[in-house]
Amino acid sequence: MAWFRNHYTCARCGKEWSDEWSAMCDDDCPRCGARHMSPHESIEILSPLCKARTKKIAALNDQLRRTLQGGEVIMTATVDALSEAIKRDALTELVSFDKFTEASDPYGEHDYGRFDLNGHTFLWKIDYYDSLCLRESEDPANADKTTRVLTLMLAEDY
Repeated sequence: MAWFRNHYTCARCGKEWSDEWSAMCDDDCPRCGARHMSPHESIEILSPLCKARTKKIAALNDQLRRTLQGGEVIMTATVDALSEAIKRDALTELVSFDKFTEASDPYGEHDYGRFDLNGHTFLWKIDYYDSLCLRESEDPANADKTTRVLTLMLAEDY
């Protein structure tokens, strides 16, 4: 279901406010009570239920990334071919990764990251499979129905 952050300005008293609704709808001014103020801007956002689901997915992904438990962790052959010291340092960087931005994590699921180490650019990503790893998970927020697979790779592997 769509959800909107509506921004209003009262035509009577000039009060500005915003509110979140399931529609782009009129609202009454909270200061003077003027009725039926239309939003001058409406931005589609995640609904409260979607936000809770996204936070659950991010928490499960963070658990896997930080502890290397709660799913499968694999590395590509090119990462495996690196020295033990570089692999150890890459795993250390992976578990401490917290550089999530709007650009690198647009859905807020903490399912992708990138870092540079010893002249290599590493990428990691988390995919969601069903419990048998045969197909995509029907509900990544449900740990009982989802096998998380974290893949550590070099940028050239992608």
